Amino acid sequence: MTVIKKFIYAAAVMTGLAASLTSCDIASDDRFILEDEVVPQRNVLLMDFTGQGCINCPNAHDVMSELSKQYNTDGNTNLITVSIHAGAQAMSVDRTDFSANRIGLMIAEGQEMNDAFSINAWPTGAVDHINGKDNTLLYAEWPAAVRSAFEKPTDISIEATATLNDDRIAVSTNVHSTSDQDIALQVWVIENGITASQRLPDGSFDQKYTHNHVLRFVQYPVKSGQPMQLKAGVIGTDECSIPLKWTDKERWNRDNLQIVVFAFRGSDILNCTIANPGPATQPE
Repeated sequence: MTVIKKFIYAAAVMTGLAASLTSCDIASDDRFILEDEVVPQRNVLLMDFTGQGCINCPNAHDVMSELSKQYNTDGNTNLITVSIHAGAQAMSVDRTDFSANRIGLMIAEGQEMNDAFSINAWPTGAVDHINGKDNTLLYAEWPAAVRSAFEKPTDISIEATATLNDDRIAVSTNVHSTSDQDIALQVWVIENGITASQRLPDGSFDQKYTHNHVLRFVQYPVKSGQPMQLKAGVIGTDECSIPLKWTDKERWNRDNLQIVVFAFRGSDILNCTIANPGPATQPE
């Protein structure tokens, strides 16, 4: 099993923020400190609730990128990161106007997840939790939470493959369990390399900001997922087909898509995986 190094994220100005936090008011003097090593017991899902108008969200994006570099080594994706655009600082895909170079990244399901967490300040994160009001974190807290999540045992493992066809992505998932249990499965589409506006920490807007691991599609109901009854030693399977989007509001770059699959029970994510459909030719 992969051995990865543990890091502590220190933020000197975090004292008192919990009591005074409002939307987009986090400043940071941060650093990563090498600690000891950890053997991951699972993959970990880090969700970043973000917005294009959020002045401090680029700082959170940097933390996600740094954590990915630290934990995803030797070709292994131990840490899966997803940016979920939602809330007052986000721009809906419904406001997209490609002729005016205005691209919104918030989908309805992202807002539904934001509301399930009762998030009203951005950036805010969640590590290996879904739909839980008490499980959100400031971005200075993400490294410690990720480290802790890696060390938590699980009896669930997931394998997923994604195949890109002319106008759809076929996703096949196998779920293994060492015990009989009822879980729920979720399948997401994320996209990397989206060029769209983003407000920066100095207050200016970068109209050519690169947005990565952006949530683009949710296959199953946000709160309930796809119910599965697992038997010990018996592979649970799921097949789904996701239509590619190329409309006047959403244009997916098929070369930059990834599929995130995770199993959860209640608000706890039990394990997750990521699949790459592979390169494809962009439709005209």
